[in-house]
Amino acid sequence: RTLMIGFPNLGKSAVINALSGRKVAKKRGFAGQTQRMTWHSIGGFRNTELHFLDSPGLIPVCFGKRYTQEQASLLCMIRAFGDNIIDRTQTMYDLLNHLGKLQREHPNMISKTVWRETERMYKVDLMKGINREGPIVPDFVPAKNPDPFFGHMLRDFNRGYWGRI
Repeated sequence: RTLMIGFPNLGKSAVINALSGRKVAKKRGFAGQTQRMTWHSIGGFRNTELHFLDSPGLIPVCFGKRYTQEQASLLCMIRAFGDNIIDRTQTMYDLLNHLGKLQREHPNMISKTVWRETERMYKVDLMKGINREGPIVPDFVPAKNPDPFFGHMLRDFNRGYWGRI
């Protein structure tokens, strides 16, 4: 018997599927797919059956002591944690500040198409928003609750729709 345990979105279910050679554990490209502990049996030839307990991702109690605020923010940006854990609005602001810092310090790391593509997709100039010269959200997004829109932007960023960064 083996317990698969670790951070969210680490690939615990993917390892079980790779060992079995078929899809026995659900897996997706984002955190939070495995909701509860699930047993998976693999094999069965001549008493060689292996039992794997697939668990949802766990965040250790001492997470704040081990990682800095910036490291935790980067983990949220890449959606290492599920949407029910992170503050999407704060994460989006952190992502835009991080991209602005990268643009200033290492302009070659961000493709020029990123800013054009985000403007085309969201009808707002994010570069002006980062420099505090314009809004970050378009007019059609309610000012009191931009959280769903920011979640959509984070999903697009993680899927690579913005371009090469």
